[in-house]
Amino acid sequence: MSEYERLYCGHGAFPQPPNFISQQDEADRGYDVEATLANGRLLLIQLKRSFVLTQHRDAPAILIKPSYRMHLRKNRNYDQHRQLRARQHEGFEVFYVTSRARSRSAVVSAYRSGTLISDRTAAFAPLDIPQPTDAEQHWISFEEHGSYGWMFSKMPTKLEKGQIDLHKHLSFLQQESNTLEANVEALRGLLDSEIGIRRRKQIKEASPFRLFSEAAFAVMETMDARLLIVPDAGAKS
Repeated sequence: MSEYERLYCGHGAFPQPPNFISQQDEADRGYDVEATLANGRLLLIQLKRSFVLTQHRDAPAILIKPSYRMHLRKNRNYDQHRQLRARQHEGFEVFYVTSRARSRSAVVSAYRSGTLISDRTAAFAPLDIPQPTDAEQHWISFEEHGSYGWMFSKMPTKLEKGQIDLHKHLSFLQQESNTLEANVEALRGLLDSEIGIRRRKQIKEASPFRLFSEAAFAVMETMDARLLIVPDAGAKS
């Protein structure tokens, strides 16, 4: 997350829940949620741990070693995956993000060279991964330098659209910002699906600052995801 903030957020680290910024923080530290929402795109990221597979008994035979494995969360019949797919279907930018670095030294080297996201990060769109319909454990496997992924349970299924080049996609989003009104409407729609009727009435006329805070907390609580803003490239300092 720190690399995302350093490379794509021109005004520095943007606090994530539960470390919400206050109105005083906005004044003292230079944050302005409303201004960022007026020149940015909303982004949902679900961070996943990847397991490095180097032995033939562990890595799928169809993949070049080392390969990596990212498990889908099995709880409640893969409810997390279902919710992330629903948010993407509604128009949000949604990604699973995981590592394709085989060692800590590889992470450090990529960080120092500014290539952690472009070279050592794998990303997949939830709608590109089928919704599991059984109780088996499902996972996504991918190669260190490959562009595709495979969904595994009993039989492997190649993901037709493969991996997302997260660096290129974030750079693209920086050129395609939404209006404040569009982002506020998206936040309200997200909250409508995530919170109860009573809370909806309380935040119906809430400020953009509170809408973003409430939505960020809601997606973290229900999907273990992070709600971010990709600022417009022209808004960077």
